[in-house]
Amino acid sequence: MVALTDFHKAQCFFVLATNIAALVVTRRGGLDPQSLQQIYNTWIFLKVIAINSFFLVTFTMLNLYLVGMLSWYTTLMSSLVTVSSVVTYTTMGEFSPSQFEMKYLASIAASGGPSECDSKQPGVYCYLPPKFFLHFDADRILHSYGVY
Repeated sequence: MVALTDFHKAQCFFVLATNIAALVVTRRGGLDPQSLQQIYNTWIFLKVIAINSFFLVTFTMLNLYLVGMLSWYTTLMSSLVTVSSVVTYTTMGEFSPSQFEMKYLASIAASGGPSECDSKQPGVYCYLPPKFFLHFDADRILHSYGVY
């Protein structure tokens, strides 16, 4: 059972690190995307990290509770993870590319494409949303940024 406690501590540190990294990426404005699809995929990935980290740590804490190995330290670490997961999830909010990301995409789209497209890259704005998870209105977002 000591191994479960040690695993839980390591898991908490790892999850805190991933949640902090997700917040840093969000605060920074992304990872220099190459397409709208990449922005969306990053957003989905960071949301999944927040949800997954909450459930993993909570499940391990439940197991520690059931075997009577819960301590103030593991409870504190689990609480910090829960708070960081909730903060990460709510910070992500609804999918909406930042002005920085859209300007970056516009600069990429402006050159390097085929001659049939006037040397522009229309594929930058391609987006294939999954129909089952967190769908958003891409046309509304692109129109609000003046893409078309």
